Amino acid sequence: MGIQRVGPFSGFVNKVGNLVGSTWRTLDVIRARPKLSNKPPTQAQLDQRAKFKLVTTILAPLVSLINDGFKADSGISTPMNVAVALNYGKAITGSSPNFSFDYEKLQFSKGNLAKPQTPEVSTIAGYKMKFSWISEFDDELESPLDQINFLMYCPDLNKWAKLQGAVKRSAKTYTFQMPASFGGHEIMCYVSAVSATSEKASDSVYIATLVSI
Repeated sequence: MGIQRVGPFSGFVNKVGNLVGSTWRTLDVIRARPKLSNKPPTQAQLDQRAKFKLVTTILAPLVSLINDGFKADSGISTPMNVAVALNYGKAITGSSPNFSFDYEKLQFSKGNLAKPQTPEVSTIAGYKMKFSWISEFDDELESPLDQINFLMYCPDLNKWAKLQGAVKRSAKTYTFQMPASFGGHEIMCYVSAVSATSEKASDSVYIATLVSI
């Protein structure tokens, strides 16, 4: 039985005949009941599922960064849905059934805010990474008060280290203390920026891969 919660012209929840009503992100949604199929999935469908699972598994630990980085672009979609679609289209490599993810093309943030300019990273003894960037503050899309986000990935351990809003853009440098377990391993380093109000974000940037010391 479908239930109208407001009045005769509102959406409904549950089932009415072959229709299913629900609410999604403030929208009243009505769709047809899915038809069950006994047909085995095609290879194209299997490939799509495999790629989707690969992308969602990789992005899952980055949800907090993605929520900030794709907030402005999400509209009625969730930031994660937008991030999955973007990375699905640009970062999947290989051919069926051996798909892989190109981590250099990872994007956890996308927007019109200016990226940290000319970002660089270097290693410091004690499992530290020193980031630096240039900022001129001569563009309406770049403010000294913007917050800088840092992300690092260790492929050998399949672990992430991240820090949001660690420092203002005006600082132009930041030294990140990594987990000791990252020592001696290759570390992939990324950076992005968000406005002080979190309403705008920049594209995320892959900088380099360095060995932690």
